[in-house]
Amino acid sequence: AGVLIGGHTLSLSAALDKKRAETVAEERKEKAKAKDTSKRNIHLARLGLTLPGDPGAEALSAAELQRRELAWKQKKDKLANPNFVVSQTRLSIRNIPTQVNEKILKQLALDALTAKGSKTSAKKEAEKGAGKGDGTSGGKGALFSRIVKHAKIVRDEARRDVRGEPRSKGFGFLEMQTHEQALTVLKALADNPDVLNDHGSPGRRLLVEFAVDSMAKLRIHEQRRQVGLQQQRRKEGGAQRKGASQANRLQEVIVTNSKQGGRQQQQQKQQQPRSQQQQQQQQQQQ
Repeated sequence: AGVLIGGHTLSLSAALDKKRAETVAEERKEKAKAKDTSKRNIHLARLGLTLPGDPGAEALSAAELQRRELAWKQKKDKLANPNFVVSQTRLSIRNIPTQVNEKILKQLALDALTAKGSKTSAKKEAEKGAGKGDGTSGGKGALFSRIVKHAKIVRDEARRDVRGEPRSKGFGFLEMQTHEQALTVLKALADNPDVLNDHGSPGRRLLVEFAVDSMAKLRIHEQRRQVGLQQQRRKEGGAQRKGASQANRLQEVIVTNSKQGGRQQQQQKQQQPRSQQQQQQQQQQQ
């Protein structure tokens, strides 16, 4: 039951020598670190990055390998800060040709999920990520579009193309509804020399990895989302109260009209015998 001193229970353990105590402290530290990295999805950080010595590295040029080494160094430096976490659903994509826009980026993701040999169809993926839906609203295209939560090409506002639109900086992001979808897209697009064949850049390889997010920004986004949900609930609640109030007023009008109609009928019944008596008196006088 433990030892009580002054009403407090003491926790007792066997004494350890200095070396053993240091070992136990280090083990606890490693366990805490492992728990922290698990929460921050550190195990996803390396996925998609082909570095020197990795399978497939021989197919990449020296410049391509250098870009990937730099990307890995930048990611490790950022993740050294415990305020950053690896996203499970958002992908960072680099080496994007300038002619590729958000629509094409989104289509690449959809093609990856509907490719022959993929485990699940796009429709099943959409229903898993967007909830149960009959797919009737907007047709099949609308159902498939719900697989991709967000697609973005980062652009330079100071530089414009021939159409006057901001030029692409060559990188962007894809956010999927589920981790399974994001992982499928990453495996299909990363270092694949064929994905851009139909988009004017045959042989060009995309650098695809799970994005790193700031936990502070994620908290802000979540707070905004909660505020939006509360506003929506208040709006819906106000509409329901307004509808109920209108229904109550309508019911009151119906009841009032019914009462007035009843009184009128009662008055008519009371007036009818008096009218008959007056007619009889007039006939007798004649």
